[in-house]
Amino acid sequence: MKKSAITIIVSALTVLASCGGKAEKEAAVMLDKAKEAYEDGSFSLAKNRIDSMKTMYPKAFKAREEGLKLMRLVEIGEQEKTIAFLDSIADINDKAIAEILPDYKFSKDTAYEDIGTYSIKSQSIENNMYNSYIYARVDENGVMKLTSAYAGKRPIEHYAVRITAPDGSFAETPQSTDTFRDENAGTVTERTDYTVGADNDVAAFIDLNKDKNLKAEYIGKGNTVYYMSRRDKQAVSDIYRLHKLLDLRTQINRQRKEASNKIEFFRRKAEESMRNEGNAGQ
Repeated sequence: MKKSAITIIVSALTVLASCGGKAEKEAAVMLDKAKEAYEDGSFSLAKNRIDSMKTMYPKAFKAREEGLKLMRLVEIGEQEKTIAFLDSIADINDKAIAEILPDYKFSKDTAYEDIGTYSIKSQSIENNMYNSYIYARVDENGVMKLTSAYAGKRPIEHYAVRITAPDGSFAETPQSTDTFRDENAGTVTERTDYTVGADNDVAAFIDLNKDKNLKAEYIGKGNTVYYMSRRDKQAVSDIYRLHKLLDLRTQINRQRKEASNKIEFFRRKAEESMRNEGNAGQ
């Protein structure tokens, strides 16, 4: 909606104070207070005053109609304020992402993938074919996954992993069905995936305790126990840090889109109301 159109709707509220019955005049005074709050950017206060007017004067129909128009403007202003705040946070977050991205390996098969993935080079499967270790990666939208990789002479069919700190505290993933198993030249390999956010905070636990001696236990029909290497603990921590930043960027973009959609909706409603009034006056 153009600025002039918004001005017309707001200024129309002042007319009520000079016409109508007692209820309309008293309601108009409350609307003036709501308009002041709107113009000051106090959108929550403006909403409360409009709602109070509607409650106190249910039969002040003209005032209620003008209150609806003002409420649309308040909603637009509130969403514009939200977008401005999100933009300020996005600037800081994007700079933080740009500073650390060179430390990560990016991969994307454009023929099959719409979203690329960041990982740590030292944790590549090619370099760890016959190792039992926990590796991490995160996609461009901030979705992070942990994988417990196993290599041994016998299958253990593991479906969960428990990480234990020296003080006995631990975090354990829920049972996962996202598993892969293979056997080659007498070596059994297994990989089980866990999505961070549904991992019972295992990734966060590793990040918090990365400087401690962490024991990893794979849980399944069989089990295996080992201590995480410094390299792998740091890799999980680094990916977790990027995950938080990328996830925040995704949330900001989603909230910005929601706010923009709301602005479009209320502007369309306000413009429709103005057109209807114009047609009625002809």
